[in-house]
Amino acid sequence: MNQERPNEAVAKQIVERVMGIELTHADTHGGVDYLSLDGTVALEVTAVTDGEKKGARGALRKSEAKGARGLLPW
Repeated sequence: MNQERPNEAVAKQIVERVMGIELTHADTHGGVDYLSLDGTVALEVTAVTDGEKKGARGALRKSEAKGARGLLPW
């Protein structure tokens, strides 16, 4: 099981406050870091490196294949 990292917890708090939603830690076996309670929002927290961007894009593609909408800022 993946543990919640400190930078993930901070990002989660920011997104919850800005979007007015509640997120739950969902990355137990390599999935996205957080999901909203209704499953309509997924949050993947990454460091700014090319390798991490590639991983985030892969996670986003998997989520989109399951019907979730997403947007990467780059």
